[in-house]
Amino acid sequence: MPQIERDCPSCSGTASYSFNDAVTDGCLRWSGVLCCDVCKNPLQDDCYGFLPMDLRGVELETNGTWGINLTPNGGGTSSILKVLRSTLNLNMPAAKAYLGYLPGPLGMWTKAEAQWLAQKFEAAHIAAVPVRVEA
Repeated sequence: MPQIERDCPSCSGTASYSFNDAVTDGCLRWSGVLCCDVCKNPLQDDCYGFLPMDLRGVELETNGTWGINLTPNGGGTSSILKVLRSTLNLNMPAAKAYLGYLPGPLGMWTKAEAQWLAQKFEAAHIAAVPVRVEA
C-alpha cells in the first residue's frame, strides 16, 4: 500500500497517508487512512472512482503501469469504442485515441483500474486480460 506525507487538517502536523485502489462488487474504489504524528487524529477516505491524480501517480510509480489485452468480438473496434465511451464517459475522438494502443495493451492504468475495465469489456463479450506494462 503506497504511503505519502501530508499536512494534518486538524493540527497542520506531519501525517502519513496510506491509500490503495481496488475493485469491489464491480465498482472501482479507493480508500486512504491519514495518521497524524502530532495529534494522533486518524482520518479515513472511502471513495468511488479513480484515484486523485496526485495519488494515482504515486500508485503507478509504486506498483507499476497496467494495460488490457483485448480480443474483440465480431463487432471489432466499434464494440471497444462503445465500452470505452460508456465506461469512461468519453466523446468519440477521445475514445478513438485509445485505439492507438492496439494491438498492444490498451491504456496506462493502475492494476485495479485495469481489472475494473477488463470486467466492463468482458460484460460486453470482449475478452480482456489485464497485463503489466514494462516501462
